[in-house]
Amino acid sequence: VYTALGKLYCKQREYPKALDWFNRALGFSQDQPDGQLDYFTQERLLAEIAEVHRLSGDTLVARQYYKQACEMQEKLGDWVGLAITYGGIGDLFVEAGDLIQAQPYCEQAYKYQQLVGDLNRFWRTCFSLTKIYLNKDNCESADHYWSDARLVLLHEEVFSSLPGKKRAEIEQAVRKFINFY
Repeated sequence: VYTALGKLYCKQREYPKALDWFNRALGFSQDQPDGQLDYFTQERLLAEIAEVHRLSGDTLVARQYYKQACEMQEKLGDWVGLAITYGGIGDLFVEAGDLIQAQPYCEQAYKYQQLVGDLNRFWRTCFSLTKIYLNKDNCESADHYWSDARLVLLHEEVFSSLPGKKRAEIEQAVRKFINFY
């Protein structure tokens, strides 16, 4: 219930309330009987907390939480979590304009998103990698990632499952990108 409330407040962009509920859920997951910790829940909550900090502009704190989540996810072999976390870290650096720092995280996100079939995040990672490689004047790699993004977005099930506002944003981004490319 705590996590659901955190997600709801995050969606409504009420970040302090979202953090409060996610931190309550994290505290609850750490306070299990017999000293058994629910590591899977904790690493997911750490990633959620990181994402809220990223969305609210607190990038330094977001990086700390992403790092903690990533360490736990790697130990647990949680590929889905790693796909989400690496994508979040990559987004953080892309949004800050630090494409050099973003590249290894976006490449890791790309790898894990392919492994787990996370198409809803995959196209965004492909766009980021396209931007990174265009910035490096590496048109061959940029074209590879751009082609992957196009294939996913043209796949009717994925594109039609996105909310109308998100579809419009994507269409606008694709038009801008085509004009640039």
